[in-house]
Amino acid sequence: MRRQDLRDVRRAVWLACACLGAASAVHAEPALGGRAALWQPQKHTPLAIKVHSVELSFDAAQHAFAVASRTDLVLPEEAQPSAASATLAIVEHACDDHSELDDSCDPQRLAFGSLSASIGERNTVMERTRPARGDAEQAPAWLLPVHVKKGEPVSVEQRYRVPAVESGERGYGVAYLLRGVSAWSKPLGRTTIKVSIPVYSCLVVEPQEIPRKSRRVVSREDGLWLELVYEAYQYTPKRDFELFFEPCVVPRDTEMQGCPVSALLARKFYPAQEGEEVEPVTDQQLTAAVSKLSEKELVACRDGVFAAYAGYYTEEELKRLPAHPKASRSYTAPLLTAADWEWVNYLDARITVSKPAAAPVAPPAAATEPKAPAAEGCGCRVTVGGAPSGGATVLGLALCLFVVVRRRFRAMSNAPERERDCP
Repeated sequence: MRRQDLRDVRRAVWLACACLGAASAVHAEPALGGRAALWQPQKHTPLAIKVHSVELSFDAAQHAFAVASRTDLVLPEEAQPSAASATLAIVEHACDDHSELDDSCDPQRLAFGSLSASIGERNTVMERTRPARGDAEQAPAWLLPVHVKKGEPVSVEQRYRVPAVESGERGYGVAYLLRGVSAWSKPLGRTTIKVSIPVYSCLVVEPQEIPRKSRRVVSREDGLWLELVYEAYQYTPKRDFELFFEPCVVPRDTEMQGCPVSALLARKFYPAQEGEEVEPVTDQQLTAAVSKLSEKELVACRDGVFAAYAGYYTEEELKRLPAHPKASRSYTAPLLTAADWEWVNYLDARITVSKPAAAPVAPPAAATEPKAPAAEGCGCRVTVGGAPSGGATVLGLALCLFVVVRRRFRAMSNAPERERDCP
């Protein structure tokens, strides 16, 4: 199966994940991985959300998403009371160990980690509720009481971590629960969701229900990131926010166009992750396979790494990438990982070896001195000065002597012969 075909299949699978995941109600079935969530009042309230913003940043080392949200609560002017209180809740969905969509699910891992909240500038301790005994379908929830006066908005900030949804080909996903806003008095005001994922993510399945505002590559202290921002106004979500992504170069079970050994190269330069069953490749095996490739195939194997990153980005986006020492190789050069460059450098060396040696370039002719007169007399010309060496002069004289002796002999034998030049 070609790489593009497989990507289309995976995209369809990821979309199926999103659709099935969205079928989970806020207080119903366990979700995939851990799920971040919007605050929900435990019962209907006159309060409304004026502004809600959340940042979801992927942590590759922890296979998790760091969540940072801010929610501005207001009591609308048309509300009858001058102040209102509410108990906000975030449901802590655990992963489903029976799910076929999250193949790395561990029911023992915490859904939320490092959770903290503040109201205004004051840190607040949140209460964690436990489901009633025997109610296995009810998930725990974190509770936060708030009090809002009319004309005095209250900002609630929150930080925590949730395990990412994981897929077999080093793919990940994040879910953000948005539905169930009917308990608020109005639709969500300005809603902004920012997702930061590795820049080398070329297969990205984005949500369809909320418009994307921007997509850009940003440079941070820890490297390059792809930043996707979604925004909506007066928003009543019908589905939860779901986003999935996979790295650009995942060729172990795909075919890189024009490169018959792409899977072998991938097994060499992209080592198997923990728990992944991939047969290792020795240097001898790789050398034997690569040595059979033509120069055209070697180039295709090398350039396929650069091309893998170009499918998701436009040329203008690639041109705006940060400067890179090897940017002259390709617009995508800043996106390549250390393993990618090992792949490229390995094939560069093989391409250099495979090229035929260039014909030696003759040195420029040296300035010659005026030639000495040639010696005449035997029907041949022998240069006695200039470029020829002394050995050549002796040989010429010997040949002339041979011709003279032969002529004398034939003259004596009355056998005339046409005079000829020395060879």
